[in-house]
Amino acid sequence: MRKLTLVILVFVFQLSIVEAQRLGIKGGLDILGVNYSYNGESKNSNPQMGFHLGMAMEFKLSNSFALASGVYFTEKGFQEDYHLPDKDKTTFFYMDVPALLVYKIPTTNNNLYLHAGPYLGIGLFTNLTGSNFEIEEGFGNEPEQYRKYDLGLGLGGGIEYDNLRLGLAYSVGLFDIRNATDTSVKNMVLGIDVAYMFGQR
Repeated sequence: MRKLTLVILVFVFQLSIVEAQRLGIKGGLDILGVNYSYNGESKNSNPQMGFHLGMAMEFKLSNSFALASGVYFTEKGFQEDYHLPDKDKTTFFYMDVPALLVYKIPTTNNNLYLHAGPYLGIGLFTNLTGSNFEIEEGFGNEPEQYRKYDLGLGLGGGIEYDNLRLGLAYSVGLFDIRNATDTSVKNMVLGIDVAYMFGQR
């Protein structure tokens, strides 16, 4: 696991020194949730607020297309409503690395865009709040714990004015991150973000 993490970090660093890229800072607020099921039956979970913050990168492919990536410190998680009033709250903190294909919609100023593509999340640590937890750390190999890696799909779009961007994005995990065989948990995040990109469009 540590070797895979190192390989990813080296790959991202190599991308960051490519001459044709644009670099920027991006952050925003998110609504966090999960697709939760127990023994094949869907369970309700209450959404919670979170955030993301990190470095954005963009590589121009043509006048209409670009490849967007970056490294983001991202909060994910959920609240289990069937444990009310204890309100057990599970919060994950990931380093997310997306690989998004960006399409810039032809307009007068060419400032509208759509993007879609996969992301890889690397679990850093967790925060478990509530009285029903039997574990102290959310990531691990026990049945009650969660897998450290999250792979999913991101979709979104926004508007760009000069170097400033305002966007809306939705991401959904494609694989179960829970170790227990009778429970399935997949991350979901809906968020709004602001980015400042350096360099020419």
